[in-house]
Amino acid sequence: MVMDSPPGASSRLARGMSTAWEGDEPRSTGWTRREWAKLALAAGAASSVLAMGGTVAGQLLPPPAKFQGELRQEIYYTKWPRPTWWDDRQGRPILATDFQEWQGASGVWRGLFVNERWVPGTGLAVLVIRVKYDATEFQVSTDLVPPRGFSFYHDDPRQRIRLVVFADRCTHLCCPPGWHVITDTVPDRAYRIPPPTYSVYGQDPIFCICHGSQYDPLLLTTNVHPRNGVPYLGATHVHGPTQRALPIVPVRVEGEGLVGGMPDPRWYDYC
Repeated sequence: MVMDSPPGASSRLARGMSTAWEGDEPRSTGWTRREWAKLALAAGAASSVLAMGGTVAGQLLPPPAKFQGELRQEIYYTKWPRPTWWDDRQGRPILATDFQEWQGASGVWRGLFVNERWVPGTGLAVLVIRVKYDATEFQVSTDLVPPRGFSFYHDDPRQRIRLVVFADRCTHLCCPPGWHVITDTVPDRAYRIPPPTYSVYGQDPIFCICHGSQYDPLLLTTNVHPRNGVPYLGATHVHGPTQRALPIVPVRVEGEGLVGGMPDPRWYDYC
């Protein structure tokens, strides 16, 4: 297995941070908060089984130290529990040119591929969001430096594209937040600070329906991880029980595909 992260980092990423939207078909009726919470717990349980070499989505996996595969830095589309515009792209690389302004999609970064197929339950679940390129409200408040060859967000001045990638696990209880995929539940507007995505552009922030946390992708700020004291860059929390930002994933474009770059892996060690 190809590994280039510090010892223990990949196991931390696999444990509680993976995407595994395999199984029942999405429902046509509305989902309750309890159902979303159960779904998030199921995703975490699947990744824990993977870490122990168990069965994920019907696949029997040998102990992690023995199986052969490739840990890919490219970001690939994954399935959301409800119908989405990217459903027919599941398993394909995410391209920088795929998105219209304010579109987003769920994906996986550092997923394990065996025989050219992604192993469900592996990798870091991510959200890729295209924000307004010339938004004057876009702020990056940090002294941190991205990994060499990567940026904290992707800008293409020629095509006026700006993409930001976030870890898709809420910093409250690791439920899966979404970007404009929940249409039958209105987010609470009692914001702790005005989020420009909504107050200026009328776009809902990143929304975790399970417990109501929200994050603004236009406001990137430095927070400190409470468990390990490591500073990181993320989307500012603007509502809900969470008390800190949603970590970003540094990126670059190779060809047209999005590739993630690993900062300090402790940024994502909270599930």
